[in-house]
Order: sequence, then C-alpha cells, then structure tokens
Amino acid sequence: YLSFASDLKREISESVLCNILDALGENDIDTPISILRQLFVGIEYDLHISQEKYYQTIFYLIFTMMGLKVNTEIKTNLGRIDAVIDDKSIFIFEFKFSDLSKDNTIIPQNSLAEQALAQIKSKKYYEKYLHKGKEIYLIGAAFADRNIGDYLVEKLTSNEN
Repeated sequence: YLSFASDLKREISESVLCNILDALGENDIDTPISILRQLFVGIEYDLHISQEKYYQTIFYLIFTMMGLKVNTEIKTNLGRIDAVIDDKSIFIFEFKFSDLSKDNTIIPQNSLAEQALAQIKSKKYYEKYLHKGKEIYLIGAAFADRNIGDYLVEKLTSNEN
C-alpha cells in the first residue's frame, strides 16, 4: 500500500512539474500561479511566516527544483528585482506582501499587484534583459491570506524598450 501511495504521489508530482514547465514554455503564467496556489493551500497556517521573503523563498525553491534558471534579488541600477525566470522567455516578478498598513487597514490585493507591476516599469527592471532577444513578461503579484493573491501580467512591447 505504501509503495502504491508513493508511486501515485510521484506521478502526481511529475504531472504538476510537467504542467508548469509546459505552461511556461507557452508563456502561460496562469497555470503555474494556479498550481502554486494549490501548493500554498497545503501548508498549515502555523508554518507560514508573515514576510514577503518567506513566499519569495518558496517560489524560488519550487522553480529551481524543476530545473529552471531562477534568480532572486537581482540588483539593477535603480533597485532590486524580486525574481526572474530565464527560460525561452524572461519572466520578471515583483512581489508585494499584504499586511496591515501603518493605520491598521488592509491594503487591497489588486492595489498591491498594480504597485508591483508599476515598480517593474518605473525602475525599468526589464532593461537588464533586453539584449537576450527573448519575449519579456512582467508579473506583479500580491501575497495575501497565506497564498498568492491577485497578480497582473504584461508582455513587454517594443515601444516600452
């Protein structure tokens, strides 16, 4: 029984990995985000740490274990990029963590995703990758309620270069 359960878990894991890799190969961000959300749901509430870096670390580990080239905290002349996946395309991620603001009100998730995407654009994080000749995707994502919340994806267009 244990052998069967172990084999089944391995098949599911391989299926999840293949789905993520295939999706990224087709520049589909929605599928990996959906799968990541399912993984975060499986983490018990008392294991979560209320900091952006906790979620960033899990993101890094998952994609690195899949064999993707992932870098985090990449320094540029104007700031630091939270994460970049360099595959057939370039995926630039900026994360924002939803926590209580200074006046104890919760910042809306969509506002955080918008802030994250705006930061990528205003600090021109993509400039570091323009020479690679690959499609570039900008992803602003919010972490909220112990999971990935709202996110926005934009493909870099030639007029933004």
